[in-house]
Amino acid sequence: MTDLTREEQDHVRLALRYLYGLVGGWVPLAKSLGFQTDSLEKVANARGRAVTGGLAIRVARLADVAIEDVLDGTYPPRCPTCGQPTKRTPTGLTDRIGAAA
Repeated sequence: MTDLTREEQDHVRLALRYLYGLVGGWVPLAKSLGFQTDSLEKVANARGRAVTGGLAIRVARLADVAIEDVLDGTYPPRCPTCGQPTKRTPTGLTDRIGAAA
């Protein structure tokens, strides 16, 4: 059960997949978020697991953005021309990933 709307869960999932691409996989991302790799992958791909508020907060902290930006879909940053998430690594993200490992 979750207190997040379907749309908010979709936005958190998008942020998870974006971070996955930036950090190079589920293993480093799961470690940095304090989750089991298999559980995180199931949540991110909507395979029987709901996104929790706690996970949304962890994603926002890792990305160093406001929780509102994750929940409303402002994060991840998007290309103004095509609307696709950018591939630019946020400042300090690799340091936060490395510190959690």
